[in-house]
Amino acid sequence: KETLVRSSINSSASATEIINDWSKSILLTMETYQNPINRIGFAMPGPFDYENGISKMIDNGKYESLYNYSVKKLLVESLGIKGVEILMLNDAAAFLQGEKFSGVAKEYYKPFAITLGTGLGSAIYSNGISKNLELWSMPFLNGIAEDFLSTRWFVKKYFELTGESVIGVKEMIETFSS
Repeated sequence: KETLVRSSINSSASATEIINDWSKSILLTMETYQNPINRIGFAMPGPFDYENGISKMIDNGKYESLYNYSVKKLLVESLGIKGVEILMLNDAAAFLQGEKFSGVAKEYYKPFAITLGTGLGSAIYSNGISKNLELWSMPFLNGIAEDFLSTRWFVKKYFELTGESVIGVKEMIETFSS
């Protein structure tokens, strides 16, 4: 717990700003950890080329400035740390891997996870590995599943119903509770 760092990241910022903000958080965590670190696991939403660390996110309202950049390479350069391997994982798969390791999914044979936020994440755990199911892009109604189960949909629907613009679901909820 003493190594936990929470930072707000502007997913609409420039690639340089995003990488710098992530690097600051990683370096703060590394400063408080007492042992050498030679691997960093990094959870990223899709679409993303996880093996090569290249962002493929475009037209989905998040991290678009990173499109076609090697996030892995940019992080290694920004961190300035030699000999550290960065493993890129789908964020929903990383979430499920953590839950299987030490959370609510620990006792289950083949758990499945759905994550809702800026987008729609999904993963299944089997044979020691969490795998991204990519349900976000499944055809649904007149679009794809993520069009109807994401922050984007809630913000759009809220505007249609109220005529008021909000940035995200958190702001929408705060208007109801005030």
